[in-house]
Amino acid sequence: DQGVQIFFDVPAPSLQLDEPTLTGGTLYTAAQEVTVAGTASDDGWGYTLRLNDDVVIERFDLSSPGEASNSREFSTQVTVADGDTLLVEFYDANGNVLLGLIPVVLDTVAPVVDMDVTEGGMIADGRELAVSAEDDNLASLTVAMDGTIISEQSTSLTSEEHAVEDALVDLRDLEAVESTEAAQVQTVGTFSQAEESRLEATVPTADLAPGNHELSVIATDLAGNITAESREFTVGLELDGPDEVALDIYRETLGDQEALTADVLDAFTLTIGGDEEAAAEAGFEVSLAP
Repeated sequence: DQGVQIFFDVPAPSLQLDEPTLTGGTLYTAAQEVTVAGTASDDGWGYTLRLNDDVVIERFDLSSPGEASNSREFSTQVTVADGDTLLVEFYDANGNVLLGLIPVVLDTVAPVVDMDVTEGGMIADGRELAVSAEDDNLASLTVAMDGTIISEQSTSLTSEEHAVEDALVDLRDLEAVESTEAAQVQTVGTFSQAEESRLEATVPTADLAPGNHELSVIATDLAGNITAESREFTVGLELDGPDEVALDIYRETLGDQEALTADVLDAFTLTIGGDEEAAAEAGFEVSLAP
């Protein structure tokens, strides 16, 4: 008689990557060197993780099978370029394979921000300020007035962030479909791009108190590039009235300076953002210089 050992292992090995994360199946990065870090384990006798055919971590031990003994943390650097496809292969000693091809977008350019006010500018008409951010891979736009956020927007793709392991396919699942479909999954992967390349916001100024204010804008893209800009401006008073005032003065009113002054001042209106009452409530009034 001869003893035979049979190793039976059906589940694929387990992979948990803490970084990087993917967006809609695509790796967006602002750096050529990408850190890949996480934990690998297998319920059997070992595993191998390869990135672009380079072995990142490998374990094999018949004497002590199971995740308790072979679970290991790892961290490595992968050099990428725009348009690359990152090949991820993770398999155990019995040939259970997880496979993934991940498109790479290398984006080193931060979003372009525009604000409809100049540094040190004057706002006296209560108009709305236009704010925008543009980027091919735009993620978000945040607008704040005097430190208080008044608008937050995100592109639709930002809701599709997920872990790398969620993009891996069990090779047995590919064998179950037609060969043409399997080839497409293995060679193409999932490339996703933001549908919106521009986000806009409007900032009201009619209710701002007279004085200095700060408008702040932060825009981000899917690769993690950030643009942060601030502009200080002043909300001022607006005086409406003629360049000259013609008065009909009669002999009997010639000595009544208060009445003459009132006639002159009645020709002018002082407003904040077009609101005369707002100027009066703020304590502003028109008077003649002595």
